[in-house]
Amino acid sequence: MDKEKLALFKGLVEGAYAVKYVAAKLGVTERSVRITKQNFIEHGESALVHGNSGRRPANYFINDDLQARIADLKKSDAYDNVSVPHFKELMAEREGIKISYSALLEVLKERGIVPRTNNKRKAGASKVKAAFGQMLGIAAVSHDWFRNGTPRVLHCLADAATRRATGLYLCDNECIKGYTEVLRQTMRNHGIPLELHAENAETLFGGDPRLCDIIENRLGIDIIADADTPHLKKRGEYLWNALRKHLPRWLKTLNVADMEQANRQLHLYMPVFNERFAKEPLVPESCFVPLGDHNPDLLLAIRHEAVTDDAGRFFFGGFVFSVDSEQPPAHKKIEFLFGEGIGFLAHYDGEYHKVSFHGAKHKDRIVQHSKALKILVQENYCIDLGNLRGDEYDKEVFPN
Repeated sequence: MDKEKLALFKGLVEGAYAVKYVAAKLGVTERSVRITKQNFIEHGESALVHGNSGRRPANYFINDDLQARIADLKKSDAYDNVSVPHFKELMAEREGIKISYSALLEVLKERGIVPRTNNKRKAGASKVKAAFGQMLGIAAVSHDWFRNGTPRVLHCLADAATRRATGLYLCDNECIKGYTEVLRQTMRNHGIPLELHAENAETLFGGDPRLCDIIENRLGIDIIADADTPHLKKRGEYLWNALRKHLPRWLKTLNVADMEQANRQLHLYMPVFNERFAKEPLVPESCFVPLGDHNPDLLLAIRHEAVTDDAGRFFFGGFVFSVDSEQPPAHKKIEFLFGEGIGFLAHYDGEYHKVSFHGAKHKDRIVQHSKALKILVQENYCIDLGNLRGDEYDKEVFPN
């Protein structure tokens, strides 16, 4: 057992290391690290014995006779015009040949039946994602969703392969709260996607690095910056066009007239929308990484640095807090987390501790515990990020 590898994955599970850091140290892909991490959580140290390092080709254990038979079948009239994913399914049903998609693809490539990657693709083109969870698009658009003359901002997370919406949340403006809510919905229902795509990715989330840090380093999701790829832009326009026409009618049918009520109902709307507008993926296997026992509220929380005094107290946002512990940390650098799903927490030495609220630091800010949480969420998660696709985009995509 490689002691360094074991230490890295223990640190990754405990939150001491980021996926990107572990991948760089081991010289493997971030996706490989995410998969091994999940196996490590479920099976312990034995998951590290058979890692991706030194793996043989996908078709190594498929003998030559079977490879030749697969090739002959694909060339036959029965399967000649069938896609590779469909061919995989039909072989299992009709021929009794069960083989993974990656191994099948490698066999067909070696036999010259399926061409290898073409390096002469057009500039700006991007490989079409074939599996659910392989890449999700994230965006926010302002529109008069309630048809009352007041535009609201709908944050949306949708799968590129299926056009399936996985997260919807309305806010007054484009904000971190909206983005974390659609990520939370997606993670709870499906898991963690491999990639995240956004138009104008260089100014994603208003250039605020905090959410990018959560997505890339804490969740291990790759943010894709090739925003001008034609097929992805077309799919995004299709999605927003469908939402713009369909969602207001649904809200009106249910007599939903305000944003809070809508956010309580949108989880019921997504299956309705997906039933009508989503499509089946080319590859049936999901690419979402299981969430396991991880709490998405902790994973998505912005972490603020604070330093305790000799009694374990600290100040944040004009309020006084203290760490609940048998031995309150004195003069300790901590991470302060807060949110509607977790309340107030402190993180240090690899552990989470509850935090007590002691009121305002100054007399002009005397509030109750629940109001303090609401104020801090509003001030830190709901700030307008100023990177919104507004009226110009609306008129361009939805001319009528």
